[in-house]
Formats: sequence, structure tokens, C-alpha cells
Amino acid sequence: MEKSLYELRVDPEFAKLIPPLQDTELSMLTDSILANGCEMPLLVWNGIIVDGHNRYRMF
Repeated sequence: MEKSLYELRVDPEFAKLIPPLQDTELSMLTDSILANGCEMPLLVWNGIIVDGHNRYRMF
């Protein structure tokens, strides 16, 4: 099976529905992803990130 990479976009309307993480929350998320991998996939619709903005911005 061939894997494809897609160019993802952040829609400001979706992004503002999810409050930004505090510094400690972002640090905990980063540590968790580095230790365990990304356990929750990004939710994408037509190349637009619906959920996972914080995870996407980290990397």
C-alpha cells in the first residue's frame, strides 16, 4: 500500500473553536507524543484540520 502525504490547512473558524493549550498542557502533550507516539489521529476534512490543531502545530 502506498502512503500519501497531504498538505493540511488550519481553518481559523475551526481553530478558534478549540482553546489554545496552556504552556504546561502543551509540555505534557509534547512529552506524551514523544514517549508514546500520537495516539489520536488528526481529524481532517478536505485537507482542513477539524480536530488536532495543537498536535499539528507541535511538529
